[in-house]
Amino acid sequence: EMTSSLVGSEMCKETGPTVENQSILPGSLYHEIKKLIRLRLENEPLQSNAAFRFLNAQDHQPLVYLRTGKTGSALVAINPADSSASCQIEETGFHKVLYSYHGEAVLENGRLTIPPCSATILYKSI
Repeated sequence: EMTSSLVGSEMCKETGPTVENQSILPGSLYHEIKKLIRLRLENEPLQSNAAFRFLNAQDHQPLVYLRTGKTGSALVAINPADSSASCQIEETGFHKVLYSYHGEAVLENGRLTIPPCSATILYKSI
């Protein structure tokens, strides 16, 4: 049984990850998922009624897709590789960062550059 004296990673080593022990760790996956759920609920282009279009989805490339709703568009860029990656996209006007994890992607002159092991959601109003 888990004791209250165990904290942080020691707690997970002892019992494995649980909702209880992850909920008290500030940087845990539990809190990241809660942040993403809240972000989706607060931003209509991330909800299920928004149109979905892949912009880049090739093997060994970053995954980039566009969600377009009634109020705006969200550009989602995910790079699971351990090195920075980039791709050409035609979308423009995405200046607001809604979310980033392990660095922010940058869109300049039609080139999207995504840091290693990161995810970014960019937003523009319609």
